[in-house]
Amino acid sequence: MYSIDLFGIFNYSLKIRAGEMDLSKGIEILDGKNFSTWEKRLMFFLAKDGLWGYVDGTKALRADASEKERMKFMDELNKAKALIGLHVSNDLIHLVAEAPGPKEAFDKLKQMFEPKMTSNKLILLRKPLYTHIDESVSPLDHMNKMKTIFNNKTFSQNTVPLLLLHVHV
Repeated sequence: MYSIDLFGIFNYSLKIRAGEMDLSKGIEILDGKNFSTWEKRLMFFLAKDGLWGYVDGTKALRADASEKERMKFMDELNKAKALIGLHVSNDLIHLVAEAPGPKEAFDKLKQMFEPKMTSNKLILLRKPLYTHIDESVSPLDHMNKMKTIFNNKTFSQNTVPLLLLHVHV
């Protein structure tokens, strides 16, 4: 397994924002409605720099890699994750940030927005789930918790839980 260098991602992000990298040929921001085209554009966007292998899992660090190779691998791994994070909307950024690597981040987004998953979630939205808000929890925190629960589930038609927010304050 590998670990992600958060400073490396942050530093890479700063370079992009400072104009040291040209993203004029970048891709649109994933907003949840455009996943099928975003996925293909992301693949081309990362492939042009040799980074798609970090997302599809075909690029791995050899066990006998030198320190220089390890550093290059981690730098490219950080770049791939940073580029994914820079091309998602603000309300999805936590999914990328919480993922240990670019493959896991992409897989989570794919799990959420592939058409078959979207249809399952639409079914879910028509069913009730009752929950209570503790007086010490703000409504915004409660909604974020519900969103996280909703985003972290995979549902089939046979195991659809109920989701209708019933708030008691």
